[in-house]
Amino acid sequence: MLKFLLIFLLGVSVLKAQSLDKARSIIDTLCSQEMFGRGYTKEGHQKAANYISSAFESRGLKSFGSNYQQTFPLKVNTFPNPISFRLDQKELSLGKDYIIAPASKSFNGKLEVEQLPLKALRSIKKLKKFLAKHAGQKALLIDFRELNKEERKLASQLSSSFVGYPVVLMVDSVKLTASMSQSESRMTVFKLKVDNDFRIPQELEIKVENKLKDVETSNVLAYIEGNEYPDSFVVFSAHYDHLGGYGDSVYFPGANDNASGIAMLLELADEFQKMDSLKYSVAFIAFGGEEVGLIGSKYYTENPLFPLSSIKALINTDILGTGDEGIKMVNATENMSIYNAFVSLNEKLKLLKYVGKRGPAANSDHYFFSLKNVPAVFIYTLGGVSAYHDVYDIPSTLPLTAFLSIKKLFLSYFLTL
Repeated sequence: MLKFLLIFLLGVSVLKAQSLDKARSIIDTLCSQEMFGRGYTKEGHQKAANYISSAFESRGLKSFGSNYQQTFPLKVNTFPNPISFRLDQKELSLGKDYIIAPASKSFNGKLEVEQLPLKALRSIKKLKKFLAKHAGQKALLIDFRELNKEERKLASQLSSSFVGYPVVLMVDSVKLTASMSQSESRMTVFKLKVDNDFRIPQELEIKVENKLKDVETSNVLAYIEGNEYPDSFVVFSAHYDHLGGYGDSVYFPGANDNASGIAMLLELADEFQKMDSLKYSVAFIAFGGEEVGLIGSKYYTENPLFPLSSIKALINTDILGTGDEGIKMVNATENMSIYNAFVSLNEKLKLLKYVGKRGPAANSDHYFFSLKNVPAVFIYTLGGVSAYHDVYDIPSTLPLTAFLSIKKLFLSYFLTL
């Protein structure tokens, strides 16, 4: 009973005395043009890593080595130069009207546009026949608006079959969702978001240059030593990298994904530093390379700076900027003791609308820890704004609805261990 009273009092003080100003300032900085999407052009990833390192140092956190960064290599396809995209002489807006498929290669020139007929998607035989007859120096347009669910799936699966065309245009009415690639394909692929007035163009003129880069980036780590069991760790983690940008000015801010998670790490560090004593050590890991394929967390589990067996629990946070509908815990079914503790605390403290559970999934940095038998879960928020992997994931529209409640839940969970 005394422990829960302390938890309650702690929560009240957090909610009353702590505004969201600090969290918003962190998110604003990470989403600035200077960071350029925290990707692999304009050194955005390294600027973000250095910022987090300085934040750890200014808070008096300890490092596991001579500094806070653990470097590792990765390969990534980038588009560092200005891009031009015209349909029938009309310039389209990068990021809003179209994006580039992440493995695309360079192309510079004009092409006639040819539409893939619907019948060619209804069998492999018909598609091969069409490609054998038509492939050449044209841009192939696939109108996904005409396709049913199965045809959409088939078109996506067969996209690598269109190599006879130097450029492929994938037209749809759904939101543009960007990603990253560790390789370069043999085509240049664009995804277009169009409305009902869109008409199939006659001519395409584009200029895009890719650069497949070998990059050295970093995980950023710090810890606060526990008093009773200093060799046993509770880990809070979040990735800091995002999708970077194209050319000089178009970038993906990544406010919800995942500047919000880094803001939570730094807010938690502030709260733990205020405590007179900690039963366990608390580690904070800001992973790099998540958007390229969980590269940083995989590297860390293969090169840990403290024994993985000493991790009592790892709480990975990714997309913490909303929470109108509560939170979801991935890998909860494999760690029911963690999940049940969160549910029980949430019921007692009346913090969130919902604490849901999911099974295992390789969708964030908890994954490779779980493969090493570390009790690891991944928590994300539900409801609110839907911007994701697009240019609209910006700080000004991020509500942080449940941010303080989630922080209180994390702190309360630690105190029950």
